[in-house]
Amino acid sequence: MGLDANILQQAIQYFIINRCSFSGSTLSGGFSLEASNKRFTQSSIDRIEALDFTNIEIYNEDFYDFIVNTASASTSLLFLDPPYYLENKSNKLYGNNGDLHSGFNHLALFDLLKSRTDCKNWVLTYNNCEYIRDLYKDFKIIDVKWSYGMNATKASAEVIIVANKTI
Repeated sequence: MGLDANILQQAIQYFIINRCSFSGSTLSGGFSLEASNKRFTQSSIDRIEALDFTNIEIYNEDFYDFIVNTASASTSLLFLDPPYYLENKSNKLYGNNGDLHSGFNHLALFDLLKSRTDCKNWVLTYNNCEYIRDLYKDFKIIDVKWSYGMNATKASAEVIIVANKTI
């Protein structure tokens, strides 16, 4: 299996785990038969097939290298979805018992976004916590209330959107 086939296989496996897990958060969410029956459907597969990625580029790189070397075009919109800022370092949110995430330099990302004058069109999503709100206080912060999972009546305020003021 070549590199491209391996990446495709990983994407398929991730999609199946995401659709079948309790919270959609990969292996940390636990398997849910109800979620599997309601979310892993032919229509969810069809929606992916219908997507038009003609003008979309997706990268999986270290944020610093990507922003410095690739994301300087003034016509591009940079969407960043860093790991949650977790005050409790023993939190095992990501992966299987925390094996997919062992640290992220949130301050370095902030400093880089703040210092770049050639990368002004950016949006990022973060968990709603005092540390992140204080860090990005000079930027546009949007509170969102989204319903997660199958219980559409229960809105969550755990996510905020942060954007450069030019957006």
